[in-house]
Amino acid sequence: MADIRQIISQLAAGEGQLLDTQFLAPCVRGERVRTRIGGMTYLFQPQPQNFEGWAIFEPVNENAAAVIEQPILPQVAEYLQLLMPIRLHLACVLQGQTWLAYPVNESDAKQRTGAAKPVPVHADRLLANSALAIDTFDNSVGRQAVKDYCTTVSIPCLHVGLSADYSEIMWNQHYRVPSAANDRVCDYPLARNLVMLTVAVACKVIVTFAATR
Repeated sequence: MADIRQIISQLAAGEGQLLDTQFLAPCVRGERVRTRIGGMTYLFQPQPQNFEGWAIFEPVNENAAAVIEQPILPQVAEYLQLLMPIRLHLACVLQGQTWLAYPVNESDAKQRTGAAKPVPVHADRLLANSALAIDTFDNSVGRQAVKDYCTTVSIPCLHVGLSADYSEIMWNQHYRVPSAANDRVCDYPLARNLVMLTVAVACKVIVTFAATR
């Protein structure tokens, strides 16, 4: 059995280390930010309280963390590599821009997260304050959700997808959501060449958009 005094000492050392640590985290407006240090998970109220987005935080006490600076893109990319991506199908609208989703692959979800169950997806939180939304969903329900939200809040949105024998790269105002019958075209044999060509053209469109903003 572990010595309780040793455990208390380790926790105290972790608390001391916490106040000297800066951490990167995403923050949703009105929610707390989370970090994990020494096996312990900590929740903080962000300062300023109305902050939303990615930031490097520094704890000011055990309950609050201040925004120090905005991270650079490679830092965010490194953070995202630590996450476990799960493919989801959007099933239905719960309320407003909140959708009910379910894992595409139940066994994969169970292996990665311990369970396969419906989860809420908040389109407004995912896309809020975006300069550009890029839709590459492989199902028509997800594409419709992105199209509707971007239309409502006037966010530029580029839809990138495949059909049976061609691809589409279209801006939101010209885009029509395809039938659900075409949701699985990426599984077709020899789709790789078309996928690579589509990605290359989409990247060119995105770079041009960014350069002319």
